[in-house]
Amino acid sequence: MSDVRTGDGLDWQTCVAVKTECGNKCGCGYKYMAFDFGGIGKQFSNPGQGIDKCAAVCDKRRGCTGFEYNFVGDQGYKCGTYAGGSGNIIQGSSQSSKWISCIDENIPTDQWEHNDVFANGNDGYACYRIPSIILTSDNTLLVFIEARKYSCSDHGYIDTIYKRSTDFGATWSEPMMFFGDSKNKKTYNVIGNASPV
Repeated sequence: MSDVRTGDGLDWQTCVAVKTECGNKCGCGYKYMAFDFGGIGKQFSNPGQGIDKCAAVCDKRRGCTGFEYNFVGDQGYKCGTYAGGSGNIIQGSSQSSKWISCIDENIPTDQWEHNDVFANGNDGYACYRIPSIILTSDNTLLVFIEARKYSCSDHGYIDTIYKRSTDFGATWSEPMMFFGDSKNKKTYNVIGNASPV
């Protein structure tokens, strides 16, 4: 609590210093995480100084499971909120010295959800390589990948397929063909390195 500010611009650290029932620097309703989040579906906003303002943004966002707050202010006290379930907040790098990560107190951190979007040997392909993902303007996730029919080799029967998710990765569609015109092990084209923009 050495960085607690005082005065008109009281921040959330000051609030929790006097609200001991909250128990951590994220405040009531959220618990502190000692790592940067690496999930999908983050939305940024600039609600102003004070992690309570960032928490309020998360409270208002449907399905929000956690947020990151730029408490130093070098990025304008930026607030990034996540939605889509606990599996959408995955452990990333070690905690930045300029951000605080917080998740909903109701999410059990010892039971992170895990969802393999593509797994080797499934759906008629021996191997999957080089995924690429994009979030559309209507919050649909599209993930593209090289689907390698017979092996993980860079040369051979390779299609580009994709899946869709409308709930930020909690569930995914069946695989769909994006492009592929290989015939067999000897007659093939390599279709890969998808780069959606």
